[in-house]
Amino acid sequence: MLIFLSVCFAVFLTDRTEAIATRIMPLYPIPNSVVDGRITFRATVEGLRSDQYTLSWSVNNDKPTLMQKDIYNPAISTAKVTVTNWGWDKSNTYNIRFIAKIVATGQTITSDPVPIHIASKVSSPNPDVMDLYTYPWTNLKRQASSWALTHPLDAERANFLASQPVAVWFGGWNTTLETDVRLYVSKAAEEGKMPVVVAYNIPNRDCGHESAGGVESVEAYEAWIYQMAQGIGDKKAIVVLEPDSLTTISCLSSEDQTFRLDAISRAVNTLKQNTNTQVYIDAGNARWKSVEAIAPLLTRANIAEANGFSLNVSNFVASNDNMVYGKKLSIATGDKHFVIDTSRNGNGTTDDNQWCNPSGRAIGLLPTLRTNDALIDGFLWIKVPGESDGQCGPALLNTYPPKAGVWWPEYALSLIKNAGL
Repeated sequence: MLIFLSVCFAVFLTDRTEAIATRIMPLYPIPNSVVDGRITFRATVEGLRSDQYTLSWSVNNDKPTLMQKDIYNPAISTAKVTVTNWGWDKSNTYNIRFIAKIVATGQTITSDPVPIHIASKVSSPNPDVMDLYTYPWTNLKRQASSWALTHPLDAERANFLASQPVAVWFGGWNTTLETDVRLYVSKAAEEGKMPVVVAYNIPNRDCGHESAGGVESVEAYEAWIYQMAQGIGDKKAIVVLEPDSLTTISCLSSEDQTFRLDAISRAVNTLKQNTNTQVYIDAGNARWKSVEAIAPLLTRANIAEANGFSLNVSNFVASNDNMVYGKKLSIATGDKHFVIDTSRNGNGTTDDNQWCNPSGRAIGLLPTLRTNDALIDGFLWIKVPGESDGQCGPALLNTYPPKAGVWWPEYALSLIKNAGL
């Protein structure tokens, strides 16, 4: 479980006759984040105006370094840091602390340590592993702008969320698929970063439930995948292939199950004609199907030609559970690698494994391709945090869940608040 490690430090300042209780609120990094060679620290102090304190950061109790007030939101202090410049000793784990100095009294308060993990390959900003591409997140940017004056801390939370790289899903809503995909991967290539594409248009998708849809036939699907492959071309891309298509296959007739497995197998072959495309067939999550049940389906779906499989797409199962499950599934599929969706699994699942907009959930590990694990190729945000799972689940702040895939700002905000940000 991702637990936000912060603690209240009560400091009482005499301003006329009022006492002000303060606490340091680390905003980033999230505890146990895996980071590469560059990182931006963010923190604030509750209970004080921005002119009443200064903030510094320290690593492993080393000498504090002063942070700067954010020009757009002075309540937030930031520091851009290169990890190799901080007395770095090539170990894997470091503890970050934030230190506030109270202007009026000269007193200092210190946060609890925030542990972070440095990717194993970092000896300087690593050129061998690409950063993930951050697609302009217009829904969240628009939300942050509307909250800027009335809810400044929520606006900061929204901006933080919008700064993270998330996957872009392609389906029947893309009437110009090849052009749309080409535009997306080309923008990523211009920045020298890796885009994540989700192919989501298999026939009989979701068996007619909340995310029903897909093309009408296997032949239409083959043509659709071909357009996607043409759009990607020689650009680098990660493709997550058809979330839930194997784990829900039992809803189909025996004949349609064969058609689906053949369609995924051919999709792998088509996409892998592009030498810079990495393909991961979706395999559900650690609490859905057993290894014994899913491994033969992956084999039949041509996992041998794919780069590996994806886990936890649009779900909430904790990363550690998926890591254990994924490594067992890897053994069963010829040592294949895998990626994990960590967009909403910071608090793990509910006790009864609710999957549709459950309350109390949180964002998980931040997206990265530097995982410090030989079998795990990425912690990715595949599901867009804040997009509804469907018209199911409890209401939140007097709003009700919209249709699957529709933006729900209250849920997005709850995910980041529940992570302690």
